[in-house]
Amino acid sequence: MAEKRELIFRDQPLTNVCDTLSQHFSVVFTIKNKKLKSKRVTARFSSQSLDAILQDLSFILNIRYEINGDHITIRE
Repeated sequence: MAEKRELIFRDQPLTNVCDTLSQHFSVVFTIKNKKLKSKRVTARFSSQSLDAILQDLSFILNIRYEINGDHITIRE
């Protein structure tokens, strides 16, 4: 049976969120804009795919992302 994993972020900067997602999904993030790095995230993700989490973050923070293999670039 698959383990249910929950990712919880409480007022965390986007850099911390990306670090956690990097470890969890074995991907590398590049954040293109310095002010994006400090955008704060409060969210809970339960057993969601990386793509679903990125879609949620892009909506919450009004950002765009691009996936190229295991590399994800985040920009405004």
